[in-house]
Amino acid sequence: MLEVLTVPATETPTALVVWLHGLGASGDDFVPVVPMMQMPWVHWAFPNAPVQPVTVNGGYRMPSWYDIMHMEPGPGRENLDDLRASAAAVDRVIQTSLSTHNIPASRVVIAGFSQGGAVAMELLTHGTRVFAGSAVLSSYWATDNTPPTDVNAGTPTFFGHGRADAMVPVDRGQAAHDALRDAGRTVSWQDYPMGHEVCVQELQSLAAVLRTWVPRETS
Repeated sequence: MLEVLTVPATETPTALVVWLHGLGASGDDFVPVVPMMQMPWVHWAFPNAPVQPVTVNGGYRMPSWYDIMHMEPGPGRENLDDLRASAAAVDRVIQTSLSTHNIPASRVVIAGFSQGGAVAMELLTHGTRVFAGSAVLSSYWATDNTPPTDVNAGTPTFFGHGRADAMVPVDRGQAAHDALRDAGRTVSWQDYPMGHEVCVQELQSLAAVLRTWVPRETS
């Protein structure tokens, strides 16, 4: 089971947002964004990736959702077995969170940055859980050689990317967006004058769409 950092809802929790960090980072990287979202009815979960060797970093062990063998375009760049295993582990985190906090299964958002965004894309396109929305930040679609299933055909996806991203070039994020758009999905795209990072404007845009995907429920 993955270690998970949480920020509990300050009201009765009626929605769940699971946010996945990038390579070499940790779940607490994005905990500070929670106050900016201003959604006290949301339970936030920030899983930590397992620590494992990463080939492109000389085999150094670090938090990683999957191994990256090389950075050249084409097949064999990412270890897809690792990726799918991480997606399954995150899905177990989601199920545990829903059961523990009695949150409706229809009110789950999956978000991820960089490597975490690729895991979010895997859950969105090849998972079995229906999401209320998804956010893919500075990331890409690692399994784009396999068409998406229909499970999340109606799930809206927000893509955000830095135009000066030297780690994950903006065209990889744009390609992921375009592929889902061409498959008939509801997608939105925003790029920003930044590198491999997030910015306040991006987070504000994300907050706005989150409130449309999982609004506060009124009795």
